[in-house]
Amino acid sequence: MRNALLGVAIGIASAFVTCQVSIHALARTAAIAMPRGFPVELWDVFVLFGPGAWLVALVIHGVALRLASVHILAALLAFVATCVVALAAIGSLPVGGKTLLAWTLGAGLASWWVARGNRHRRDLAGLTS
Repeated sequence: MRNALLGVAIGIASAFVTCQVSIHALARTAAIAMPRGFPVELWDVFVLFGPGAWLVALVIHGVALRLASVHILAALLAFVATCVVALAAIGSLPVGGKTLLAWTLGAGLASWWVARGNRHRRDLAGLTS
């Protein structure tokens, strides 16, 4: 139970930091001029929301999970819920779907990566003892 509560706290904290950092990262990636004729959807995925939201969530949530031994699913659910609340608080929830999706994908990949690493370490510990 304590591990799950700590996971929720880590998820909330990492989501808060991700939202704050993404504001600046998205402003910088949005300032990059799109070449004429380039598909807007690809530009959004690879230039705007990739480094501006997805990569930010991946790094921040991944580091937060690696620093604390927490319940990973609880941290991910708290992360997503906090991001939804943050977007709703600033009035951007109706138009922030792409940003929310990018944050969720980044945090989800970080959660998968940390869970996979934890399982791999447990397997190695079982082999050596």
